[in-house]
Amino acid sequence: MKDSLIIDGHSHSYNDDIASKIIKSFTDLHKMHPTSSVGKGTIGDIQNNMKNSHIDYTVIANFAPAKSIHRSNEWTLAVGMQYDNIIPLISVHPDMPLENVKEYFANGAKGIKIHNGIQEFAPTDRGLFEIYEYCEEYSIPITLHCGETSRVHLNEYTDANNILPVVKMFPGIRFVLTHLVAG
Repeated sequence: MKDSLIIDGHSHSYNDDIASKIIKSFTDLHKMHPTSSVGKGTIGDIQNNMKNSHIDYTVIANFAPAKSIHRSNEWTLAVGMQYDNIIPLISVHPDMPLENVKEYFANGAKGIKIHNGIQEFAPTDRGLFEIYEYCEEYSIPITLHCGETSRVHLNEYTDANNILPVVKMFPGIRFVLTHLVAG
């Protein structure tokens, strides 16, 4: 009998057709040298790594700009339906109607990922408040990107002074703050 449960709580994955382009864009933006730990960005790669590392579940925390967010969310949810060991998070933006968010959760979303730095909006944007209220009411967790990534500071949206006010305003939400110590 297995004594522990291992969950990779923060992973990104993309359609096989675009994964290599997105990984290259990411490593270029963050001035990173691609390593094997970055991975290929595909579900096949994640599944293989999970098997080899005895990981039980992986949280796919994808995000996208407003123009492609629906396509990204739909793909992430489809992956979550296809693989029992994938926990899909959807991405939101301040102009997204709450009805869209509700539909994503009806279709299997387990939480929200906001990469405020790359998506270029403040977590305190009032357009998000209706989404935050919904998450608070239904105990939906939100993962927020914080601080720097690979010593790259894209904008002030990932700074603690833009994140902590939201955490204080919505105490009923379980926020997962990634990379906060790096900022």
